[in-house]
Amino acid sequence: MSRIGEVKDWRGFGNFVKQIASASKATPGKAAHPFLGQLNVPLKTIPLTGIERWYPLEGRSPAKSNGKERGDIKLSLSLAASRPEQQFTLAESCSQYERVLRSVVEHELINDSEFRGQLPETATLMMRQLAVHRGLRPVAVDICTWSVLGRWALHKRTLDFTIFVSLVARIRRAFSVPSGELVDPLLDQMFWSAADAVVHSSVAAVRHLRNNSQLSANPSQLNALLE
Repeated sequence: MSRIGEVKDWRGFGNFVKQIASASKATPGKAAHPFLGQLNVPLKTIPLTGIERWYPLEGRSPAKSNGKERGDIKLSLSLAASRPEQQFTLAESCSQYERVLRSVVEHELINDSEFRGQLPETATLMMRQLAVHRGLRPVAVDICTWSVLGRWALHKRTLDFTIFVSLVARIRRAFSVPSGELVDPLLDQMFWSAADAVVHSSVAAVRHLRNNSQLSANPSQLNALLE
């Protein structure tokens, strides 16, 4: 109340009252913070993979905003099952994810002669929901996918190897993040176990291309395929 003498007009009096209200809600011993803005994100707009982006801060109501710039705030939000570590172990979750993914891939192999490893949108959404339910991190999902496609699907049909390149690039980035978080030995074992199959199939595919008489007669086409 010692600052009431600084009030010069009705606007100043309104600000003074707001400061008193904020102070009354503040935690004892801690200074009250002024209102900077708020953010409203509808749940239906949040994808299963989570979000990480900048949002503009809003006023308490559109009528009171008056176009005032309040700055931006970065929101990082991920979705997961409630306490997944108490429901499933990593081994159980990965095993379940692999079984479901294998069934999905087998269905695509039977029903789509052009399938080369890229799941349709509906199947991708279903697998994302399963990963969220099981509390699997993105790197675990990538390694499970790497394992199923590398150790099983490649024996059924030649797949698009750019999928494996993308997977191993994401896995490599996850393994090399200096966050101090160690890679689980199970994921490490799954990756290297499937890597042998992927390398063997890759070498076999390259050998098949090089031994193709038509491609050998057209070096530019052969080089394009190998690239």
